[in-house]
Amino acid sequence: GNLRETLDYLSDGGTLPVEMSLRNWRDMAWCSKVSAEAVGRIFYAAGANGLFLDNQLQRQFRDVHAVSKQIIQSWDVAGTEYGRGRLGLDLMWPHAHQPLLQ
Repeated sequence: GNLRETLDYLSDGGTLPVEMSLRNWRDMAWCSKVSAEAVGRIFYAAGANGLFLDNQLQRQFRDVHAVSKQIIQSWDVAGTEYGRGRLGLDLMWPHAHQPLLQ
């Protein structure tokens, strides 16, 4: 859905509409959130063995949580911005949804 639509739009040389960009941002933040929750559940289920440095799970837990804590991956920020955009309100992060390189 979203990825194909975005790639089709960009392959024609267009710039993403704000609505599409905000939706993509929201969806990426949601993926980050649920991924961190899933890895957290696996880490919890591993028990104390998951804490050992030779267990790759502790590294994966740290990595996914490090990514999910970046401001651009924040579900609260992205979800709020998406809602503001849908309601026609001014965006608090007007440039965050735009690509870095155009």
